[in-house]
Amino acid sequence: MANIRNFGYFAQLRSDASSHIIRFRNGRIRQSGRGLVFWFSPKTASIAELPMDGGTVFADGIEQDHIGFDWGRQITIAAAEQSLLLITG
Repeated sequence: MANIRNFGYFAQLRSDASSHIIRFRNGRIRQSGRGLVFWFSPKTASIAELPMDGGTVFADGIEQDHIGFDWGRQITIAAAEQSLLLITG
């Protein structure tokens, strides 16, 4: 699990080896890896954390529509070209 400490306008992220961190800036990957420590500006950075001890990625919040991941599996996540509307009632 990553820990974030704020220091005024900047913050420091410290992650352990069981998490893979992806750091984005302006829509591009700046850093990616396990056990990272770096300084960043919270106003301009986007950060994703993936646990490396297994987990599940849900595509649209429906439990039957999921991808399980563990060691050795690579997944690519991107925005869909179309979106569905949920109608209830």
